[in-house]
Amino acid sequence: MHQGYGQNIGPADRNLDVGDCFVDRRQVANITSVYKTPEFSNRVMRRLAAGWTLATTFVARTGQPLTLLSGVTTDPATGFGGTTVTQRPNQTPADTTSPTRGQPCSTAAFCKNWFNPAAFAAPALGTFGSLGVGAIQGPGFWQWDQAVSRDFRIREGQTFVFRFEAFNVTNSLRPGNPGINLGAPNTFGIVTADATPPSPTTAPYRVLQFALKYVY
Repeated sequence: MHQGYGQNIGPADRNLDVGDCFVDRRQVANITSVYKTPEFSNRVMRRLAAGWTLATTFVARTGQPLTLLSGVTTDPATGFGGTTVTQRPNQTPADTTSPTRGQPCSTAAFCKNWFNPAAFAAPALGTFGSLGVGAIQGPGFWQWDQAVSRDFRIREGQTFVFRFEAFNVTNSLRPGNPGINLGAPNTFGIVTADATPPSPTTAPYRVLQFALKYVY
């Protein structure tokens, strides 16, 4: 029987090749709210607090299903070979969670371990790995962004527009996916990057922006 790309167990148990798609996110939340402060009757309050617009965005989603790889590139007995690693490892204990997951790096030497690398082993020559497709769930993601703005009217047809924006308001770490190749022990099970791609407005740290525009 021909074993196509990514096939792990051949005719032995096809159910082990059935799993969650890598784009599957079981829970996804995108919440956006906009609030504008009212026109107060008090003159001082009207000058200081009226007309402000607060825009909030909160996103959250569960982690990506990860398919771990054994690191074995050539196994003539099972038909796997060449340079593409498609074989999966064996899982030994039932619980694969790293004991230091989520702990501060200042108190845990291996705080970046998302799962326990010792919970997996390469299959013996001529055998198929027991781990299924998408069997390990990667880290979830959440972020809170905030914008505050107000128009200050100077005179007829002339306005100053003030805007302040904060991305990743809490300045929290969003761990990216850990290494999935057992053949690379220096990164296997370890988170090496933040989940937020760096850009002017989406960075792995808090970003603050101020703007002042004169409209006439």
